[in-house]
Amino acid sequence: MFGHYSDILGTSVEWTWTTREAMTFKTHKPKIQELKILSKLDRDTKKKVRDEIYKQIMNREHPNKSNKLIVRSY
Repeated sequence: MFGHYSDILGTSVEWTWTTREAMTFKTHKPKIQELKILSKLDRDTKKKVRDEIYKQIMNREHPNKSNKLIVRSY
């Protein structure tokens, strides 16, 4: 179980991964369906918070290739 401060709600939210593979970011790219919100929220709010958490994790652990600095030496 993990905690996340949601900017959408302005409070902490508890969540977890549904599969063990999703916990190993370096060898497995988790899917949004593998992220489960444990806090009691309505359906629409859960979806928004899940999207928020997932985007933060993906930006940190699997950044877009265009965001990486390319250094070429000649």
